[in-house]
Amino acid sequence: MPTLYCLVHGDPVSSVFGIEYDKNMTVDGLRRVIWKEVGAPEHVIAKDLLLYQVNIDLTTQNPQRNVLGNPDANIVTDLGGQLLSPIDNVEEKFPAPVNKHVHIIVDLPTDALPVAARRNDDIIIATLDRIVRNVDRIVQNVDKLDQNVDKLDQNVDRIDKNIEDIKKEKTSVHISGVTEGYWMKIQESLDIDYESTTRKSEFPNLDLDLNNERIDAFRWMDATERSQSDRYKPHLTNILRLGTFRTLGLYDPTGDDSFLSTNTDILPIRLSGTTDVVIVDRHSIASRAQEKHIRVLFELKKAVNRKHTFQTMAELISADLKSKHPVLAVLTDLIDDWNFFWIKGKIIMRLTLSRVEAVALIRHNLTSANNELRDIESSFSEKESSFSEEEPLPKRQKLRHVIATSNVSSDIAPMEDFFDTMNEEEIFRYKAKKLLTRFFSQPIFNGMNDQAE
Repeated sequence: MPTLYCLVHGDPVSSVFGIEYDKNMTVDGLRRVIWKEVGAPEHVIAKDLLLYQVNIDLTTQNPQRNVLGNPDANIVTDLGGQLLSPIDNVEEKFPAPVNKHVHIIVDLPTDALPVAARRNDDIIIATLDRIVRNVDRIVQNVDKLDQNVDKLDQNVDRIDKNIEDIKKEKTSVHISGVTEGYWMKIQESLDIDYESTTRKSEFPNLDLDLNNERIDAFRWMDATERSQSDRYKPHLTNILRLGTFRTLGLYDPTGDDSFLSTNTDILPIRLSGTTDVVIVDRHSIASRAQEKHIRVLFELKKAVNRKHTFQTMAELISADLKSKHPVLAVLTDLIDDWNFFWIKGKIIMRLTLSRVEAVALIRHNLTSANNELRDIESSFSEKESSFSEEEPLPKRQKLRHVIATSNVSSDIAPMEDFFDTMNEEEIFRYKAKKLLTRFFSQPIFNGMNDQAE
């Protein structure tokens, strides 16, 4: 038969005694056996005994072991006791009693108070114990709330800073003043790069021989470049044979300093300014929508240097964001320095050609564009259009398409694509709403929402 080790509350540990029990014994029966074992005073009967279930290890030093035997110790709070009901089955309460442990504390009253009164005291003590535990949990929750409030304050500070950043206008830079530093900001923001290439790598089979045609170099005067537009525009028209392309036209945007200005959120800075010459779809000139139909842009310099390459790449980015066509940019002195720039994937390609090769390549692209527009005008009436014979080279892409394919989440155009049609207040409200939505989706607010519901 299994044995339960008992101790009368207040007795020394050396007074522990064992009681054997069977599977049918109730707590009331166990109480009677204990009553006989302890030799209770005459005025104390068996039903006056209160039995508390405990589990106190006598082989180690522990908080309960340290106060065991102390008559002032509280059986419930100090010894972890749970009052047993007389109708409880002993084996169910003690299915596997551990050896060398005290299993039962016997509360032997010195005064024979009614059992109901003593149980009421125990209920009060147990209730107070629960209250104390609840207070501890409340204190812990208050501490957590303080921490969350601190985090909230930090997040509010960050929001205030972000809103101030949003309200501040982006740095506005004139395209002619784009330095390498500004270009690096654009490059990092768009996650693009630039590199040099060769004619053989890009179009090895393209014939750029003009059959000994003479291409004269332009002769610059001492005046500034743009003040000589009445001379270099006829020169370009002549060497490119623009008169043979009835759907294309040369346009001078130098009188419009906002021609290539951007107000898009794609770029980290606002670019403003224009370029020297562009070749556009001819119909766009009459409708005053030239910037939407740029095919080729020319940045003209008396002497080309490294700084001009960053200016031209910035012009390419701005023109590409405005035009419906993939843009080809040309930086040249109209003599022997001809540099081409275009977008290929997430790289801006750079190619240097001789004067004859450069003119031949531009003519090839003008032929391709002219045939494309002629096909559109004729509604593709012929099965095999001339456009298929003249593919635009080098092959190039739109910047928006490159950026979009690197982070596509849906077929819906992002709101940022419409910033050009929105005023500053509308843009600010949209960004602020987006920022606040992100802020209130943080986990700290989820618990608050649950409690509110």
